[in-house]
Amino acid sequence: MEAGELNGLILTEFPELRREYEDDQVLWGGDEYGPTGSYIICACLLNPYLRLCLDDDDKGAVQRVFNFLESLLELGDDYVDNVVAVGVVEMFLYSLSDEMRDLLGPLARRDYDEMRAWDAEYARRKEAAAQAGGKVSSPPVGDGRAEGSI
Repeated sequence: MEAGELNGLILTEFPELRREYEDDQVLWGGDEYGPTGSYIICACLLNPYLRLCLDDDDKGAVQRVFNFLESLLELGDDYVDNVVAVGVVEMFLYSLSDEMRDLLGPLARRDYDEMRAWDAEYARRKEAAAQAGGKVSSPPVGDGRAEGSI
């Protein structure tokens, strides 16, 4: 899947974001250079929407976003998987309450938990390296899934 198709899915599922999307096309270069990247759509539209839902403790709206993310992950598309994991899930690693985390579907939860574990391992290595006066190396990423996914 490519950005234009994924953006269409996002805007179809969340038509309330369409007006802002259209208003921002001038800022983002519109379609002059091709469709706006899906990472930008997530960063500038979907994530702020999800943040508002979380801040309002609107479980129904949060569940709607999470159900949509899960349906995207079920497609098994490398680009989509990466946009969901890096463009959305990773942005909320330390701001989801346990109650809201429990609303994630199994695929999104897997990515969330994997990223939390990776981050904790990186912090552990960084601390150990600092104590030893050396540099930290990144732990291996992934569980054998396609390159580029989390």
